[in-house]
Amino acid sequence: MNLARQQRRRVLKDIITIILAMMLAIIIYKLLVSGSLMQICSKANNALVPDHGTVPATVDNPLPSGACGAYSELRNVNFLHKSISEGICEGAAAYTIVDSAFPLCRLKQHLPQVLIKGVKAGSREATLKSPVSQRSIPCFIYSCKDIISAAVYQSHIFEANSVLILQKIVKKFQEKSLVTFVDVGSNIGVFSLSVLDLGVPVIALDANIRNLIRIKLSAEAANSPHKLHLLWNFISTRVHFTYLNFPQQCNVGGATNFGGKSVVDTIPVMSATADSIVPLIDTKLVVLKVAIEGSEGEFFKSAQKLFDTFTIPVVHMKWLNWQMSEEERQFMISFFAERRYSPRSIKDASIVVANPGDRKFHCDRLLWIRDDYLGLVLESLK
Repeated sequence: MNLARQQRRRVLKDIITIILAMMLAIIIYKLLVSGSLMQICSKANNALVPDHGTVPATVDNPLPSGACGAYSELRNVNFLHKSISEGICEGAAAYTIVDSAFPLCRLKQHLPQVLIKGVKAGSREATLKSPVSQRSIPCFIYSCKDIISAAVYQSHIFEANSVLILQKIVKKFQEKSLVTFVDVGSNIGVFSLSVLDLGVPVIALDANIRNLIRIKLSAEAANSPHKLHLLWNFISTRVHFTYLNFPQQCNVGGATNFGGKSVVDTIPVMSATADSIVPLIDTKLVVLKVAIEGSEGEFFKSAQKLFDTFTIPVVHMKWLNWQMSEEERQFMISFFAERRYSPRSIKDASIVVANPGDRKFHCDRLLWIRDDYLGLVLESLK
């Protein structure tokens, strides 16, 4: 009697198990069909899964009320759509992890037309005036309100003294040997285009693809024959993606890859390290500019190979103590000190800046100059 009761219980338990399994299978099937499971897994793994056609290439994603018009550009483009993600980067498709990391996204020569048309529609063509050559250089700027675009439109330059200094330094090194200019945080290309005009190969990296497409359009308008690599990533020692945060004031260049700003962008951006740039550089000499809105520490934490492989006599750097933690400030000071660099004033490179790690110290720009190249740098700035 007890044996028969036990057998009935086992049968009933098996039937319940089968029913539950069937219900779970139906739920999973519905999630897969709807795409919800892909989204859930994507969020859980902090990785993006490119869409292969189930979601339209364009979506309705209006700008928040009162936000700057320049931030609206490309908001309606679904960058996870196959037609976009596979048409942006040389090599692997965007958002594809290779060897446990996102590769550098080097923009293709021919980008999806929806991106080109979208950027052109939000642009007007201005001219940069090269401080060294005095030549006029085509420069595509934002047609809506934007700080750097307005400066270029009105004055044909932005940060004229910094551009002049870097042009002079690059020109002096160019007389000695082949040199590459690496512009980390290129914005719309004021520095990149000005140095490219000198006949020097340029690598421009920016987390905002709209800026890079403008540099591309500007270089094409100038018929520049010189080598130009456009890299679309943000710098981080972690492998992840993020969305840019734009400030309330109309300043596209003020976007950061961490929160707290007024408008969150809709385009996911992939991380990369400083050392991932190494294979793209063909010269022994490199002049480096770094201005990435508080992520400078991440750049130098991932730049060991870059500095070991190449001779980098000068680093032009944005240095805002309020954007850095104490740990980041001290790390960067040690990084440069170990490699025999000294911090110099952008106004007079012969002056050593005392204690840039002091929280009270404020200087928008610094020149870190390697001691064995100081004489040549000072000679170039006469």
